[in-house]
Amino acid sequence: MRERRISRLKVGDEVIVIAGKSRGLQGKINYVDWNKKRVIVEGANMQTKHAKAQRNGEQGSIKDVEGPIHVSNVALLSPDLEKGVRFRNTSENGTKQRICVKTGKTL
Repeated sequence: MRERRISRLKVGDEVIVIAGKSRGLQGKINYVDWNKKRVIVEGANMQTKHAKAQRNGEQGSIKDVEGPIHVSNVALLSPDLEKGVRFRNTSENGTKQRICVKTGKTL
């Protein structure tokens, strides 16, 4: 049985982080994991990863990568208001649209 999607965010959406150590940062969604209900936002929740040295002579390294953030800690960014907003999906004439709850405009 397929699990119901909790969030309606998609890859490429412009979001703002509303909770956590990266609060206030804006960025695009690079990846969505529906099973764990997490998203990866570019430039947010940076974590340090250590890579071990390889046998072929390659040296070990330390990299900064984006970590996952729970979907409840991000909000869709409204281009008009320049802040995070709630939205609802509606379908009119066979086309799906996302409508801002506060302003009523299409996102």
